[in-house]
Amino acid sequence: MADWTSEEKKEAFVDQLLKWWDRNKRDFPWRHTKNPYDVLIAEMLLRKTTAQQVEKIYNDFLNRYPNSKALAEADENELKKMLRPLGMEHARAKLLKRFGAVVEEEYGGVIPSDYAVLLKLPGVGMYATNSVLS
Repeated sequence: MADWTSEEKKEAFVDQLLKWWDRNKRDFPWRHTKNPYDVLIAEMLLRKTTAQQVEKIYNDFLNRYPNSKALAEADENELKKMLRPLGMEHARAKLLKRFGAVVEEEYGGVIPSDYAVLLKLPGVGMYATNSVLS
């Protein structure tokens, strides 16, 4: 076995990782957007539920609440009904409405792009922040 350079090892690892991804990847709609609002909504919906459950409502949710203004103004009972398949609909509805209101009131409906500021948004933690910024 020949000595591999660090660069050769890196290339081999990347090649194996990409082959694994081609065989095992799961495709979801939130993986096809760079819209920070859409990404944050996906991350908040994915909390404590499966990706398959979120996939069932994700596009309908974004059609009904396409931005922070629509989310802030949402009827909470309607929101709960839409979120019911994910569970914890009471807590999720309150959190999502609060998220929408803060984005509207404090950031003019624009999702901030600063790491520390994103972390201050209701329901947004490190994982969601990193998802948006990546």
